[in-house]
Amino acid sequence: MLPAIGVQLPIGSGPTFSRACAAINSASSSRLVFSFTWAPRSFELSVLASEVRHVDVRRQSAALYKTAQAQQGFFTTKQAVRAGFAETTHAYHVKVGNWIRERRGIYRLADFPIAVRPDLMLWYLWSQNRQEVPEGTYSHDTALSLHELSDIMPSKLHMTVSNHFRRNSQIPEILALHRADLAERDLQEMHGMRVTRPLHTILDLLQAGQVDRSLVRQAIDEAMRRGLVTKKQIDSLPHDRVQDSFRELAGQHR
Repeated sequence: MLPAIGVQLPIGSGPTFSRACAAINSASSSRLVFSFTWAPRSFELSVLASEVRHVDVRRQSAALYKTAQAQQGFFTTKQAVRAGFAETTHAYHVKVGNWIRERRGIYRLADFPIAVRPDLMLWYLWSQNRQEVPEGTYSHDTALSLHELSDIMPSKLHMTVSNHFRRNSQIPEILALHRADLAERDLQEMHGMRVTRPLHTILDLLQAGQVDRSLVRQAIDEAMRRGLVTKKQIDSLPHDRVQDSFRELAGQHR
C-alpha cells in the first residue's frame, strides 16, 4: 500500500481545505492524489501518494548548511529555496528555532557558531543585487580595521558600492556608503566578503580626509612592516595630491 498523510480538520474551524492541501504539499514533493472520508465530528483528508518521492530533509539541510557555512551561518530567502526549503515553510523554521530572522530576506542558522563580527556578513548580504551578487565592498575605516592596521574603531560600517547601486528603501544608519567603481586589483576576499586591499584602503582614507593623519601613518607603518604594502607599490603610484601625501607619510617610515 502506498504511504498516506492524514489531516484532521474540525468542522467550522481551523484551516480551509485549500490551505490544508498547500500545507501537505509543502511537506512532500510527491505527486498527490486526494481522497476524502467523513467522520462524525471532523473532516478527514487522506492523501495517497501515487508517485512517492519523499523529501530528503537531510539533503536539504546539508545543502543549506554548505551555503551558510561560507557566509558565517547566514543565508538569504532565495538561497534557502534553492536548497529545497519552500518559502511557505520559512516562518515555521523561525518559529521552532531552527533559523533566526536577522532582517527581511536574511536568516541565520540558530545552531551555527556566532562570528566575532556577524554584522559584517549581514550587511554584506544586504548589498546583494537581484542576481544575488553582493555589490558592496568594505572599505575606508572598516577595511582598515579588518586588516588590523590601526586602533581605529569606526562607529559605522564603511562600504563602497558602484555608482549604479540603488535601494528603494532608506539606507540603514549603521552604513556609510561611498560610491566608486572599484578595479578587481584593488579588492580581496576576507571571511567570505570583499574588502579593499591595504594600499587602496589607505589611499581612500587620505582622499576622504576624515581620519587623523597619525592613525594613517600608523596604518602605513604596520602595512609596510607586514609586507602588505611595498616600496615598489608606493613608487609606482601616479603623482597627485593623495599619492604624494601617501609617499610623504611612507617616507617617514623609512
